[in-house]
Amino acid sequence: MFGRIVVVVLGSVLGTSSALGTLADDLRRDGAKINPCVRTYKSAGANDIVLLKFCTCMYRKMDIDEIQSIVEWEATHISERRACRREAGWK
Repeated sequence: MFGRIVVVVLGSVLGTSSALGTLADDLRRDGAKINPCVRTYKSAGANDIVLLKFCTCMYRKMDIDEIQSIVEWEATHISERRACRREAGWK
């Protein structure tokens, strides 16, 4: 009985650890796309929150395996750019 409890608890801990590792990988990948976008548009005069919302929105609209940067991608995706500007409150 005690052995089963240990296996279940150990499995839960390992599963959580794996999930956290996956989350960290996702955040690293997302940040690698979103952060350069924010830096690029910082000189446009929008505040950080608006830029983060805009760049995150654009990132969500891109395919996961897209190799272009957000700034490159948005040049050919005008309707997505307009929608994200509205969503972010970027006039």
